[in-house]
Amino acid sequence: MSAALSDWYPEEEAARRMGMSTRTLRRMSARKVGPERRLRPRDGRKPEPVYNPQDVDKRASVQTPPYVVNVHYIRVSPLESEAGK
Repeated sequence: MSAALSDWYPEEEAARRMGMSTRTLRRMSARKVGPERRLRPRDGRKPEPVYNPQDVDKRASVQTPPYVVNVHYIRVSPLESEAGK
């Protein structure tokens, strides 16, 4: 295993640090807008996707926390014609 890749974050850790799901992180990586991604070899197993810690930490520091959008529901009264039924 490369010494450089041993310090890189596994997918779950990178997603947690950036405050997003692993699926979102994979989508960002596929569109080339996320942190640098490489595959770390593992003996007898598929390579593990890992992410550059400098990119992850930089993006995590500018990541805004999730926010809640208030949605106001308008109560609509029935039409007068239907009210008489």
